[in-house]
Amino acid sequence: MRLVRFIGARFWLVAWLLACWQILSARRILDPIFFPPPSQLGATFAALLSSGELGRGLSATLARTCLGLLVGVAGGGLVSLVLCVSPRLRIAEVGGIGSACRRMRTGNSVHVHRDGVAVVSRRRRAPLADVEVNSRMFTNLLPFAARFLINAEMDDAGILEPVACDCEYARAGMNWRMRDIYSYGNLTGQGITLMGSDIVRILESALPQRFGGGPGDYQLVEYDGARQSQLELRVSPRAGAESVAAVRDFLLREIRGCYGGALASRVWTHSDGLKAVIAEPFSTRSGKVLSLHLLGPKVEADHAS
Repeated sequence: MRLVRFIGARFWLVAWLLACWQILSARRILDPIFFPPPSQLGATFAALLSSGELGRGLSATLARTCLGLLVGVAGGGLVSLVLCVSPRLRIAEVGGIGSACRRMRTGNSVHVHRDGVAVVSRRRRAPLADVEVNSRMFTNLLPFAARFLINAEMDDAGILEPVACDCEYARAGMNWRMRDIYSYGNLTGQGITLMGSDIVRILESALPQRFGGGPGDYQLVEYDGARQSQLELRVSPRAGAESVAAVRDFLLREIRGCYGGALASRVWTHSDGLKAVIAEPFSTRSGKVLSLHLLGPKVEADHAS
């Protein structure tokens, strides 16, 4: 009974609205060009339906809609393919930094998007490698940028230089490139970024409490391998750890609790990108032992001793 009352109330409401619409249109209170009366709409609909014109119009509209959808999907897929083939450099705080052309197959290089960002370099000592690096500083140029940045450092290093190239980017005015790009302040193993402070806390506190030893007995080294970045956990013999596999598994479990660590832990587990060895940690030229040791592409040979 309630359902009948509900439907009846709605029916009378719709009938009342249609009647008001009909009266207002007939008296031209509503412009009949934009609001033709319901009686005229019904008559026109019946005429189109009986003549078959309505079916032909619907078929044509449906065909155009499907064609537009097909073109949009194909075009979007082609653009996605081009973006996948052409690697890009992007920093969350800054936005798009650069894109690599077809000639940039080695050296970790990109053309700088000079229309959207200004990039300069300065020499400074990297806190997690204790060497001089070319730190990059960024300034936003676009009026709709997410943040207003002037010479902001993002703990990234690389060589900034002009490049002679005949690609589309160079013809568009992007004739500067950055090469040998790496991070000296964050752990970026296999495309995943983790805060260096989180990793240092695990290496200097959590691991010694679980397996013995102290700060300086556990060191995580990141360096550029032949195809991708590699991670090596070096455990000093002084720590007395009986199983490097247990140390590695514990480190992965602790990393899961960091921001972005759950994905990093899964990727490094499946790719076997994290190795653990019993060996003395690397020391810098000044004799320091850094818990998190980040080596750029040019620095590895200088520290692997």
